Amino acid sequence: MQRLVSIVIPCYNNELYLGPCLDSIIGQTYENLEVIVIDDGSTDGSWDVCRKYENMDSRIKCFRQKNARVGAARNKGLDNISGQYVMFADSDDILEKNAVETAVKLLEENEADLVQWDTCFFETNDADPYQVGEKEEAEYAEIITDGPGAVEILLDSKGKGDDPRFVLLRNSCRCVWNKLFKAEIFKELRFPEGFEYEDDYIASDLFMSADKIIFFNRQLTYKRGHDTSVLRLMPLKGRFDKLECEYKRLKLVENWNKPAVMKMACHTFFVSAMNLGLACSMQGDQDSLNKLSSRIKGEYGTYKCYLDITDRLAVFLFLYFQRLFIAVYRKYRVNH
Repeated sequence: MQRLVSIVIPCYNNELYLGPCLDSIIGQTYENLEVIVIDDGSTDGSWDVCRKYENMDSRIKCFRQKNARVGAARNKGLDNISGQYVMFADSDDILEKNAVETAVKLLEENEADLVQWDTCFFETNDADPYQVGEKEEAEYAEIITDGPGAVEILLDSKGKGDDPRFVLLRNSCRCVWNKLFKAEIFKELRFPEGFEYEDDYIASDLFMSADKIIFFNRQLTYKRGHDTSVLRLMPLKGRFDKLECEYKRLKLVENWNKPAVMKMACHTFFVSAMNLGLACSMQGDQDSLNKLSSRIKGEYGTYKCYLDITDRLAVFLFLYFQRLFIAVYRKYRVNH
């Protein structure tokens, strides 16, 4: 007998793409689903779309709340799930027809707690909301690991992540919309609210809550890029939240006694800080830039021993020759 899979979908002002998303879910080859849509205070016609599909398919349950951002919407969804397994989708995603069936089969056959698949990213065409990208299939492969191993994959920029069979897997480790979880993982765990990059912030917690994790490189989610997507409209506050995600992982691996992993965590944290510094400068926000400088100065003294010479030089220039750093780094980012 198929176990029940709960799919949580937060939605805010996405009436154009919500229908294609829901169609791709109710058309899944795996039928034992409940679909929980949280309308996060939409001001367009998203709620009308929700009600239409709720009346169309008894597996769909829709809830409405005042706008509280994605973390709060996902938490409300989690508070209403009944399934043994849980997935998340963004309201503009489209799932491959056999996505749920494929993920459940892999999870159950391997007695795993979490599986993650690859993603097909594409630029959207508003004239055709059902459009999807062209997948790039690689030789099939799996990585089976535990929680710490998954965190290492997330941080790794030179090892398994450079294997062409897994090139996109690493980049999506921080997201929840390409994973199937045993629901018990969320028994005590929730997304931070009022925080951007809310799934990135708990990504390591999710991995560490699982004893067995499977990464596989089939593209089961189509992820569209468009001008109103959350990441393209990310405020500066969100970039500071992103830095906290990296710092949280740094503190996690600090106690593992694995210098190579600690080096990756420190590199990622300080590169994120440099990117944030550039964003502050480009927006002319000197107060935020000063705030960041003070923060980084303290962390640099503690963790510079884990940085290579290039990273040390970059952080040193940022702290003590900021104008020169910004000019050089801006030119570097434009050309890379």
